[in-house]
Amino acid sequence: KENNKLFLVCNYSLIGMPWCEDNINSISDYSWENSLVRYYLNNNFYNNHFTEEEKKYILQTNINTTELEKSIGFNDTIDYFFLLTEDEYYSLYPLRSLITCNFTGCLWSSLSDEWFSQSYDLNNITYTYWTRDARIYRYDNDIIFEGQNCISSDGTLSWESDTSEYWGIRPCVWLDCSNIN
Repeated sequence: KENNKLFLVCNYSLIGMPWCEDNINSISDYSWENSLVRYYLNNNFYNNHFTEEEKKYILQTNINTTELEKSIGFNDTIDYFFLLTEDEYYSLYPLRSLITCNFTGCLWSSLSDEWFSQSYDLNNITYTYWTRDARIYRYDNDIIFEGQNCISSDGTLSWESDTSEYWGIRPCVWLDCSNIN
């Protein structure tokens, strides 16, 4: 809690979905700004899962990209819901065992029929999920883009060059608590 605002991170992956479309035209198509995840959270999820009364408490958040991301065409955004970056996850969850997350029924139903038909104890399955930042770094004078960062099911940082994979999403949100008694 900070100045009448409350920060929430979902403990579970709400849904499994690809980061972006298969038909990538430029490196900026991989950005948070252009991701399917951002579109889903700030349109479908926000509009279909919250009442008008509940929406009054959901704050818009400035999402800043790094200078390196900006140099390849990524832009800052303003969002209701967002994902954390790799660094933000590791600062919030210093123990790797705390950074893992489990399925929800919503996530489970979004998986393929092959997975859906198998019987699992959903409380004991951890799931890989997307972070907001991409795997970008400088090498000599070049900028290297390797893919989208994600947190693996064992809690370690990983990255995925195939951004059409159905990884989980753990939304974050700031809530306005100034009018709550």
